[in-house]
Order: sequence, then C-alpha cells, then structure tokens
Amino acid sequence: MKNIVSIYLLLMSTLVVGQTISGKTTAENGDEIPYANVYLKKTRIGTSSNDTGFYELKNIPEDNYTLIVSSIGYKTVAVKITITGDKKITKNIVLLEDDSLDEIVISGTLRPVSKTNSPVPVEVYSPTFFRKNPTPSIFESLQNVNGVRPQLNCSVCNTGDIHINGLEGPYTFV
Repeated sequence: MKNIVSIYLLLMSTLVVGQTISGKTTAENGDEIPYANVYLKKTRIGTSSNDTGFYELKNIPEDNYTLIVSSIGYKTVAVKITITGDKKITKNIVLLEDDSLDEIVISGTLRPVSKTNSPVPVEVYSPTFFRKNPTPSIFESLQNVNGVRPQLNCSVCNTGDIHINGLEGPYTFV
C-alpha cells in the first residue's frame, strides 16, 4: 500500500498545473492587434493572440520571466513578470507603431517607393539569407534576389551588369 501511495503522490506532483498569463494586445489608439507573437524569453512557452487580440499562456512554473510581444508594424515590447502563488496574471500590452516599414526599396520606377506604397510585393533580404545561400561573389549572390538578374558580359575580365525587373542598371532606381 505504501508503494501505491508513493506512486500516486509522484503522479500528482507531475500533474500540477502551473500559472496562467493572459491579456489583450492593442495599439496606442486602442485597436486590437490580432495574431501578435507572445512568448516567454528563454523558454518554449508561447502563443499568438487571436483575432480579437486576446492571448493566454498556460502551465507556467514559478520563476522570473520576460514576456515578449511582437507584431509586424509595431515595436517589440518586453515586460518583466514574476510568477508566484496560484493567481492568474492579466497583462494587457500596448504596442507602439514602428516606422521601419517606410524604408526605400529597389524599384524599376526611377523614383523612390516605400514598402507600404509599393504596387508590387516587396521582399527584404537580410545578411542571414545570403549566409544560408553562399556564393563566390556578391555579383552571383544577387541572382537569388527576386527581380534582380546579374549578367556576365565578359568571361575573361569578369565584367557585367545588373538587370532589375528586366531593365539595365542605369534605367532603374536603387
């Protein structure tokens, strides 16, 4: 009987439910931010907010955490949280708009175009992308970028041009 009680207590200790953090993600003007990323830094505990901006993280062990909330078009927010006791924690998060979407892009229009005003889909290529797709030179790595085609004109002296959206370099805006 003593062994059965020990096994029961062991099972019950593994089934103890941790704490819960929930809340709503909103913009400065009060608009709900759907599908924001919400997670506890340095853990595997995370979720995304639903279509009304509500999120809920469950089964969190007692400890000190940093709650990270991010969404495209908004600055990432980090909030320190201490989990103790049996209470449910409510953390409503307000995200500030991020102006980084107003960057200049490569365009075949001969004028600067922001990402938000671009008539075509825009892709951003980070150094990580080029590290994952190594090539012997920058000239050759440009062939991995949509709409950009490097053209080798002389294989002896290795000179060439770069065509953007089918147009040669001098006729495009970079």
